[in-house]
Amino acid sequence: MTKYIILYIIPGILLQRPEFLKKRGAGIMAIFIALQLADGILTYLGIIYSSLGINYEMNPFVTFLISKTGIAPGLFISKIISIITAGILYFYGYKKAYGIRLTACFYPLNIIMFCILIMHLLVLNTFLNG
Repeated sequence: MTKYIILYIIPGILLQRPEFLKKRGAGIMAIFIALQLADGILTYLGIIYSSLGINYEMNPFVTFLISKTGIAPGLFISKIISIITAGILYFYGYKKAYGIRLTACFYPLNIIMFCILIMHLLVLNTFLNG
């Protein structure tokens, strides 16, 4: 039943009701920005306090930025890039690409970012407490 809801019902609602996305689009975007900022802060703490150092960050592009500019500027630049990209997606997202409204991408992105934040908290708890 859950698989049916995820594969058919939710995409159907998102594809047929653009007014649903317009009403809640700004809120979804605000949640995305807040999750990005929290991810940047927790990544900074992970790099500083874990024994992994720069290897705590798994994104090679962000690791490159950190190695060239420093921890805080590298994370700041990467988060600004992701927020600007999301803003472009938000402002042009009411158009369809391959039959999917682009603003519908914020829902799974927010879920993924929330899972990443939970992972950050678990890993930081391990390094700080044990």
